[in-house]
Amino acid sequence: VYKRQEVDGVDNALLHRPEHSAGAWIYWTPNIKWGLLLSAKYEGSRESSSVPGGYETLPSFTRFDVALSRNFERDLEIQLALDNLFDKDYEMEAGFPSPGRQVRLGLRKRF
Repeated sequence: VYKRQEVDGVDNALLHRPEHSAGAWIYWTPNIKWGLLLSAKYEGSRESSSVPGGYETLPSFTRFDVALSRNFERDLEIQLALDNLFDKDYEMEAGFPSPGRQVRLGLRKRF
């Protein structure tokens, strides 16, 4: 997936929106019970502002995530995910640093 932001007739960039962004993912299922998801997200540099800091250009970054899922029945799944796999430091908006590496545990029940 690739996205490019551009507004006709406007010379300055839209705040908090990167000009370029892209994402990719691989989902591998060795059998019906297990699944492994690996994803990457690229966000290009973008203009941002904050009250104490004023306007600034935030640098681009690439973030990787991984998730392992296990199906117990047709309608019950548990997932263990690791977001920001390489603990990348970045800011989506000026003054708000990324939370760093995070572990999530999820349970999904389909009805």
